[in-house]
Amino acid sequence: MSNAILLENVSHQYGGKKVLENINMEVNVGEIFGLLGPSGAGKTTVMKILTGQIGQSEGKAVLLDMECHCLPPAIYRQIGVMMDNLGLYERLPVYDNLRFFAALQNIPKRRIEEVLRAVGLWEERRIC
Repeated sequence: MSNAILLENVSHQYGGKKVLENINMEVNVGEIFGLLGPSGAGKTTVMKILTGQIGQSEGKAVLLDMECHCLPPAIYRQIGVMMDNLGLYERLPVYDNLRFFAALQNIPKRRIEEVLRAVGLWEERRIC
C-alpha cells in the first residue's frame, strides 16, 4: 500500500448541482494532510466521501486500499478525522453524547463510565 488516500477524477452532485468536479488527490501512508478553502469549496463533501458517509457521483475514491463506498466498520479504528466543528450535540450532556457515538461503534455503555472516571469527569456526566 503506497497511498493512504487516492482520489481520481472524483465528482459529486447534490440534487443535480455539481459541488465537486474532477478532484485528484494522493496522500501517502504516514502523511498528515489538511483541506483548506472557503465555505462551499467542497471540503466537507470530500471528507464525507473519504469516510464512506456518501458516495461520489463519478471517479474513484480509495482509503487504505478499500473503495470508500463500501468501507468495513473496522476501518474507523485506523483513521482519525478532525472537522471544523466538534460534531457534538450541545443540548445533550456529555454522557448522552458519548452514549450516542459509542452506539455507532458498538462500544459497550460500561466503557463510557470507565473513560469518564479515568479522566475525572464521571461526576460531571449530566452537565450540558
